[in-house]
Amino acid sequence: MSATLKELVWFVPLGLVLVGALTVICLDLVVPPKVPRRFLGFVSLVFLAGVIGLSLHFLGENPRTAFSGLVTDDDFSRCFTLIFAIASALATLIAMGRLPDQGVIRGEFYSLLLISTAGAALLSRANDLMLLFVGLECLSIPAYVLAAGARKDLRSTEAGWKYFILGAFATGLWVYGMALIYGASGSTELSAIARATTFQPWTQQFLLIFGTILIFAALCFKAGVVPFHMWVPDVYQGSPTPATAFFATAIKAAAFAALLRVLYVALPELRAGTSGANYAGWFNWLHALAILTMTVPNIIALAQTDVKRLLAYSSIAHTGYLLIGLLAEHEGGTAILFYLGIYTFMTAGSFAAVAFFEREDGRHDLSHYVGAARHHPWMAAAFAVFLFSLAGIPPTAGFFGKLYLFRAAIRYDLVFLTVIAVLNSLVSAVYYLRVIVAMYMQEESEASQDRALPSLAIGVAVGICLLFVLLLGVYPGPYLEMASLSIATLF
Repeated sequence: MSATLKELVWFVPLGLVLVGALTVICLDLVVPPKVPRRFLGFVSLVFLAGVIGLSLHFLGENPRTAFSGLVTDDDFSRCFTLIFAIASALATLIAMGRLPDQGVIRGEFYSLLLISTAGAALLSRANDLMLLFVGLECLSIPAYVLAAGARKDLRSTEAGWKYFILGAFATGLWVYGMALIYGASGSTELSAIARATTFQPWTQQFLLIFGTILIFAALCFKAGVVPFHMWVPDVYQGSPTPATAFFATAIKAAAFAALLRVLYVALPELRAGTSGANYAGWFNWLHALAILTMTVPNIIALAQTDVKRLLAYSSIAHTGYLLIGLLAEHEGGTAILFYLGIYTFMTAGSFAAVAFFEREDGRHDLSHYVGAARHHPWMAAAFAVFLFSLAGIPPTAGFFGKLYLFRAAIRYDLVFLTVIAVLNSLVSAVYYLRVIVAMYMQEESEASQDRALPSLAIGVAVGICLLFVLLLGVYPGPYLEMASLSIATLF
């Protein structure tokens, strides 16, 4: 279980996030209370920039393992770590611009964000169910506190409690499922589980069947898959907006990193079951869940008048699109990784815009956005671009993200699922356009007179997101190639 110094050097990006979290905690303790805590955001950004640089530097190198094979460092984990660090950096920028106005100026917000990012990075590197569990908890426990970060806001407290209670339930499902899989295979190592399912028909291993169902349900909860999505609207709406941006990007990406490893490394033989029991394979579970996860939230979102809650249902619908990629093996995995990178920028940008227009009471009624284009034309235009990208309208990056997902699905004969996805994309365009119409075409009223004050940090976050949403929309090739090479290490 020991690791040499050389092996530890390979995992510097993961360690750098933890060092950053400890540095922020220590600085928060020693700096006088009268000093504004916004500088801790700059410290976090320095460490996250280091993680981004190292992740890019190590891309393309051979896969490595440490701790007797428990931890894997490959292009798959490096590319996901890059996404986590970018999502965390964008959430940090939003926090620097918004939290002081809300009275949430405590330094632990930034340290918790870094610890959760470290958990996500560990989750993408884990090659064992036990270590996946450690990464999952390291990711989730700080997230519960982040959700309740606005202590004076009862909605934030409610969001933290709901996230914690339901998250603890998902943890119980994972632990019980892991115990059943260990009983069936004799190991918690992913490759060893795969060998156990190869030598014996899995339909005769009831422990493995139920264990797989429980593990799958726990990961579906983290990803916000219907019917495990009930926490998402309330938690996203009640949490501080910087925390919501992190939940919608990094935590969703981490859940899909874990799903890809578990399904295609540990359980590839269970994809379709055996002859006469195809209903029991995870392929069919995902097929049904993808349809539900795309359709249900899009229909509910049509009736939403709170923009933050509307984006929460939008996030669930995008989870449904990503589930399609899980069904299309290597090409689908490439599409997932490509889409998650794009999704990080357009979703973080959307929540940054929401944070910019946020009122002192923390509400985000659609009526508050009326006339935004006249008072803040640059921010309204950026928000409109993000919404167009979420809808999949060219030439934004969201169009190419959906294009590659749907193309992968068609090549694997998932035509019906692709048709459902396209129809749902059309439905989603309706509620995205409602926000754009409010900003550009509706007449102002008293409810829309109070305007947000400009914030440099939020402006930087929006500018970065806007740049990449447009850049990847006209020149997606290099990132698509990187995603393809990264996902190849998993297959």
